Amino acid sequence: MVTIFATPKAFKGPFAIIQENAIASWAKLKPKCQIILLGNDYGTEKIAKKYGALHIPNVEVTKLGTPLLPDIFKKAYEKAEYPIMAYVNCDMILMSDFIKAIKLINLPIFFLTGSRRDLAVESKLEFKNNWQRKLKSEFIKSEKFKRYGATDYFIFTPKIDFQMPNLIVGRTWWDAWLIYRAKYFKMPIIDATEVIWAIHQEHDYSHAGGWKKVWTGPESKINIKLIGG
Repeated sequence: MVTIFATPKAFKGPFAIIQENAIASWAKLKPKCQIILLGNDYGTEKIAKKYGALHIPNVEVTKLGTPLLPDIFKKAYEKAEYPIMAYVNCDMILMSDFIKAIKLINLPIFFLTGSRRDLAVESKLEFKNNWQRKLKSEFIKSEKFKRYGATDYFIFTPKIDFQMPNLIVGRTWWDAWLIYRAKYFKMPIIDATEVIWAIHQEHDYSHAGGWKKVWTGPESKINIKLIGG
């Protein structure tokens, strides 16, 4: 039904737990989704094998080794088994409402996204009975209840050529640009914030040299320039 594709960071430190939690939750979805993990950072191949995901190791990267989005989308399209594509950040836990929301859409063309819910998840999840209800309860009890975050998942069909410049994954503004392009191509845009509980596991930005480098570093400046900023 859905092909989920993502570009993991190295499975080291807290990112080992966070990313495995996310991918394990995707593997639990029913009907079963195809999962494609792109890139060759440490641990990606091993996790792909563990959860039955397709691993595409070689993707185009910047001089600093950060994956480029056009090649990610191109290679995922080439290997996708399903017409509905979902780019999801590798720190996002998905629940059964993800598939339920998609099933409600009766359109040949659409672009669906929504705000995430931020939650500190510090240990490996055990996907036992009521795990979804427990996670939702933790969020409701947290100080961030009723606060929504960024958009970290993008579901769309068909496999449209967004005519994407060489935007860099994990840096600023590419997500807003993608929504803009969906609107440009007159795709119906659906806000699923109130329907899809997409849990973002909070983390630092040590993988990118810190928060400031993500938002104001050289690669972020490249993204801003590419989108006309």
